[in-house]
Amino acid sequence: AWCGQVTIREQAENHGLAAAIIAGVTELVRVFERVIVLEDDLLVAPHFLDYMNEGLRRYAAQPKVMQIAGYLAPIEIDNDGPAKSFFLPLTTSWGWATWKRAWDHFEPTAAGYEEFVRNPAQQRAFNLDDTVDYSTMLRESREGRNCSWAVRWYFSVFLCNGLTLYPEQSLVQNIGFDGSGVHAIHSFGFETQPCAAKISVYPSCIAQDEDKWEELKAYFSRAKKRRMERKLLQTKLPFGQIVAAGLQSGFAVVRSSVSCVNNFVKLCCDWVVRPCKRWQRMKYEELAKKTYELAQFGEKLSTIHQFSCEATIASGARIFSEAVVRNLHGDPERIRVGDNTVIRGELVVFAHAGKICIGQDCYVGDGTRIWSSDSITIGNRSLISHAVNIHDTNSHPLDAESRHKHYLQIVEFGHPKKDIEVAASPVRIGDDAWIGFNATILKGVKIGRGAIVAAGSVVVKDVPDNAIVAGNPAKVIRHYEDQKNVA
Repeated sequence: AWCGQVTIREQAENHGLAAAIIAGVTELVRVFERVIVLEDDLLVAPHFLDYMNEGLRRYAAQPKVMQIAGYLAPIEIDNDGPAKSFFLPLTTSWGWATWKRAWDHFEPTAAGYEEFVRNPAQQRAFNLDDTVDYSTMLRESREGRNCSWAVRWYFSVFLCNGLTLYPEQSLVQNIGFDGSGVHAIHSFGFETQPCAAKISVYPSCIAQDEDKWEELKAYFSRAKKRRMERKLLQTKLPFGQIVAAGLQSGFAVVRSSVSCVNNFVKLCCDWVVRPCKRWQRMKYEELAKKTYELAQFGEKLSTIHQFSCEATIASGARIFSEAVVRNLHGDPERIRVGDNTVIRGELVVFAHAGKICIGQDCYVGDGTRIWSSDSITIGNRSLISHAVNIHDTNSHPLDAESRHKHYLQIVEFGHPKKDIEVAASPVRIGDDAWIGFNATILKGVKIGRGAIVAAGSVVVKDVPDNAIVAGNPAKVIRHYEDQKNVA
């Protein structure tokens, strides 16, 4: 009674998950221009349809908005004030809606995949900074090894730079994780209860919510770790099978790299090829812990391999999952990372020029951005804290008209590959330097050996060896020799 006329379409045979969803949505948007999709294992909140219909009405003429989502993973939310909604660049299959104009972009064959697999930076973005392996799911879907239509829909929206409207708290509960479902057995922490509050605040600005996006990626990262730990601690398989299962996801990417495989096999032999009685005496928890350490090693190798076409990375370096390495120029020799160096920030070389060379035993913190269109050289044992900005270029022309043209070119066609009239000058950071958090180092600056740049400083001129600078603009406040007698 609540929805008027009801039509039940019963097929003579099972068409399968993907074919049924795709055909049903395609037919309904052709007739009605929009559709709300629910599967049989979803419970929804009382105001679910109000939210869906309001979203469909509000954003019908906004081409960048391509889906209305009912489900949201249980990330931390602000419970103060009215229930809100926001945009994220990720689709969902658990209670959703769309328009014909958006569904027309859906490519069941995942058109554009060949170019996508040649772009590591694009794959990383598609994988939510490598917190969810959607790339493998997409490949297996194309190969017929899974029947996911949803990953192909997400891929289509991703290529369009589309956005999805999400409620601040999930309006959908998936009850298909009780062991009765065909395609899922356990949820590993994605359980939610439908929110009773009515969504009353809708964003007027069509842009992704950066804070919510970071919260969601952090949640998926924690969920990924919990899944691995749970599998290791719950399995009762023999040791060899435990290692294989624990390392499958982390090591799959590097199986084609001969040198990585050889190093990994050597490590396994050093640990595994021991008298069997040792493993009989070993407590299971210790065994699981050691296996998890090996899984982390496999993940380290896979991350290095993932960025191998973007940069030249020493085998002992560590590129964390939150790191970003973007080589717009295309020559991996233009980004070099030394042995035992840890990268958690962003390294970018522009398309027309640029070079980044980081020495041995260095650290680049989370959220730090090192962008080059000339050259940036960082010596050995230098520590770059989090949220630091190091730029050897003005990035844009000073003239307003030229700057606007440059911006439009980047937005529409990407960074230009030919020389551009933007001021740039090398940045050099000596050995044993320490750059504090939120510091900014601008073009043409030389940081001396052993120098310290205080947090929040803006460095616009050279810093002597063993000097401590602070302020905006940064000035020398003392040298190391001034502190010889300080306890």
